[in-house]
Amino acid sequence: MMTTMSEARSSARVRVCVAGVLALFGGAACFLQARQNVPNAIVEIRRTSYGIPHIRAADEKGLGYGVGYAYARDNICLLAEELVTVNGERSKFWGPDAMAATDIGNLESDFFFRWLNNDKEIDAMARAQTKAVRDLLSGYAAGHNRYLIDAGAEGLPPACRDKRWVRPISEIDLLKNMRRLLVQNGLGRFLKALVAASPPAGADMGGKRNGELTREPVSLTAQRDVQEDIPGSNALAIGKAFSRNRRGLLLANPHYPWSGPLRFYQMHLTIPGKLDVMGASLPGLPIVNIGFTRNLAWTHTVDASSHFVAYRLQLDPADATRYLVDGEYESMQKISVVVDVLGETGSLEQRSHDFYQSRFGPVLGVSDQLAWKNGQAFAIHDANAGNGRALQQWYAMNRASSLDEFQSDVTQMLGIPWVNTIAVDAEGTALFMNVSAIPNINAAKLIACNPQNLVTTLRVKFPVLDGTRVACEWDRNPREAHEGLFPGEGLPILRREDFVQNSNDSAWLANPDQPLTGFSPIVSREKIELGGRARYTLEWLRRRREESTRSENGLDVEDLRTLVMRDDVYLASLVMDDLLKLCADETVGRSENREALVLATSCEKLSAWNRTADLDANMGYVYFEGFMERAREIRNAWRVSFDPSRPVDTPYGLNIGDPKVAAQLRAALISSEREATRAGFRPDAKWGEIQVASKGDRAIPIHGGSSAMGVYNVVRSTPSGNGRREVVYGSSYIQIVSFDQRGPRVESLLTFSESLNPESPHFADQTELFSKKEWVHLPFSEREIEADPSFERQTLRY
Repeated sequence: MMTTMSEARSSARVRVCVAGVLALFGGAACFLQARQNVPNAIVEIRRTSYGIPHIRAADEKGLGYGVGYAYARDNICLLAEELVTVNGERSKFWGPDAMAATDIGNLESDFFFRWLNNDKEIDAMARAQTKAVRDLLSGYAAGHNRYLIDAGAEGLPPACRDKRWVRPISEIDLLKNMRRLLVQNGLGRFLKALVAASPPAGADMGGKRNGELTREPVSLTAQRDVQEDIPGSNALAIGKAFSRNRRGLLLANPHYPWSGPLRFYQMHLTIPGKLDVMGASLPGLPIVNIGFTRNLAWTHTVDASSHFVAYRLQLDPADATRYLVDGEYESMQKISVVVDVLGETGSLEQRSHDFYQSRFGPVLGVSDQLAWKNGQAFAIHDANAGNGRALQQWYAMNRASSLDEFQSDVTQMLGIPWVNTIAVDAEGTALFMNVSAIPNINAAKLIACNPQNLVTTLRVKFPVLDGTRVACEWDRNPREAHEGLFPGEGLPILRREDFVQNSNDSAWLANPDQPLTGFSPIVSREKIELGGRARYTLEWLRRRREESTRSENGLDVEDLRTLVMRDDVYLASLVMDDLLKLCADETVGRSENREALVLATSCEKLSAWNRTADLDANMGYVYFEGFMERAREIRNAWRVSFDPSRPVDTPYGLNIGDPKVAAQLRAALISSEREATRAGFRPDAKWGEIQVASKGDRAIPIHGGSSAMGVYNVVRSTPSGNGRREVVYGSSYIQIVSFDQRGPRVESLLTFSESLNPESPHFADQTELFSKKEWVHLPFSEREIEADPSFERQTLRY
């Protein structure tokens, strides 16, 4: 057969790729694929200020190629480590006893991901992808691998230079990474408990008991099933009735980790005539998760829906691996996984572990009341475990040409995993959708399948149903496209011309003028207390609407900048007057005892505090944060309790008129001050000296504070010694999108900057801007991109 010169060049390019990667990266296969029959196919990566890539290609494969190459240049070490994690290979490179994350060891992590990302599930996920998505993924892998060749092992960033765990990747690696993201707020929250699950002693194990991993059941507290361990966000979409130029206006303010698998990356993706979208994406994804097009802008907030359900299993007294369903016993399926482990001598060993699967999902190993003992066990069923639609979902959203098309894509595909979607179009229609993969369990079934009020009895925050009856499984309608999930059209959706908002509360009050009610509690609950960020937003909007009515002006970009950057501590507006009255009590400061002196110090700082979490806030913020964390646990601490008929205005005040409560409040303030002293914080320190983001040898002061304190600009930091707290989580990719006759006008910030490479000029540049509350204008049109002062172009053939 005759081979054309172009085909010969393509084949040679593949051989060079394979040989080069094998030599540089130690034996892994290379998945770089030459472009067949299109010898001159190219992709452009154009960079503008702050290193933001604008990637343009003729098709999905080329686009994916550009994304994979650009991301590898900026963050190859992060993705390489995450792919080691999702392949269950951490113990192979770093040993079994090192930590994969806080309180999670490498061996636990490896067992979990080998089980989660088994061949059957990944094959099913691969088959579920459209051709366009497959091309994006294969292109991404090829572009990533091309960067490995171009950089060479010694040209990588210090964190992964010359490391054996950096290797070429395939689209299968990217699907495994996607699957981890899908179950992040479901099975992923129970990682330790799933690995710890083991039948009681004496059960018929059918073999060796859980290999070589010795683990006690995990306490429910250790599961950290609390909101602060789940990503959060703020979102506000302003419609034409409330915007100054009578067009759409959007604030996106997701609160995500500053490192790891949920660290956003800014990019602009273009296929001429088919796709033109800009925004931010999570690692390893060749699409935009939060962003904007010429006609639309959208964001997400973690929703309050339950995306997983637990089932209580009644066990066979003679065999704890069998459980009763409709009068007959079924056997659990034992699933064994094997991982490689780095031994003490440097050689590899193998360790195995068994997981147990019921018809309702895998069994948990939680101690206390959810323990696998006394004739019962608990299984977890995650709606996103079978979600192969997410990449197709976001790609459709990226391409949507109208708000109607956008809404239809989301409601029909049901590929959004665990977030709300808030959007606005250029014409000024605001849209809220609590539409995602949610188990189809109506309110009646929740009651009928929970006869002993298990949720209250077990003190958990998720539904627990009766596993002895098939009738308690999710409702399934074969005529529905996605069996077992609530149909998208029946979930909370709201269109408004004034505004919609969400700050991780239920859908109930996306707009108080049109409450969303009547849904299953698993979807959205009503007449429950709002979080501080939502109350802050709704109060702010109420004031601004009143001002707008008087002045005939609406909101603009500057208003939204102010909203997200003021750093007001909302809870302070509710309780500080009473707290200062408590401080002014005649007993404070008069006694010579030690506690009175501590209390006097705290009160002095609180009285001078500006009630913000800004850089110049004094230690009053630290004392207040510690005080409120304790005060919220005090019974009857509120002076006015929550009133469902006044959800934005209640609760408020401190019940200082009750001597017993007042004594507990004083003790809470004393404890807060002492904790701050133990942490090494000076009484005269400013918040900007305490809360920092370390970038090399720089400690950049960071404003923002606790979500629990009602700070809209959420920033969470942990003690790092020397009287400091290191930022780990919070405001991440912020975008404010407005529209005019030229298209979208966008101000943004990537708070942690585009690159993790300390040798990159974009390692800390946007972090410095965030510290100073300065913004980046995003160039979107071709004219803006090429006029950018930092414009540079890179052309790659693929």
